[in-house]
Amino acid sequence: MIDNTRMRSELSVYEWSMLEEWRDNWIAGNHEYLYSVRVGKGVSTEGVEPEWLAKCIKANSRLKIDCVVYDDEKPVEIVEVKKVARLDAIGQIESYKYLIDLEYGVDVDKLILCNFASGDVKMVCEKFGIELMEISVSK
Repeated sequence: MIDNTRMRSELSVYEWSMLEEWRDNWIAGNHEYLYSVRVGKGVSTEGVEPEWLAKCIKANSRLKIDCVVYDDEKPVEIVEVKKVARLDAIGQIESYKYLIDLEYGVDVDKLILCNFASGDVKMVCEKFGIELMEISVSK
């Protein structure tokens, strides 16, 4: 099972509101959602003592996906949340997809939730098969 260690509070209130809006109004079916899912190997902790400190450093240096959607205990979609989607969001979601595939051998859909994205970002998302959803929330 994927390590889910980040709490809701690490997302901004606005980002959390976008996730709730999407989850409550656009998702059909019975899914499980994990937030801040860690992927990747993190930094080397060779020679770090004590062992508990090495484990903390390793865990905290791994990358974190904002949300992973599960269906029948298998990840089916990864979600990156940004108030304004820029090219860095595309790089993040593509990297996360690669790491999920490497670690768990599954192919997942990619979604960027945002309040605004420029035409260039929309064009690049379309080229790379990334769903982009602009959501306006009042919170």
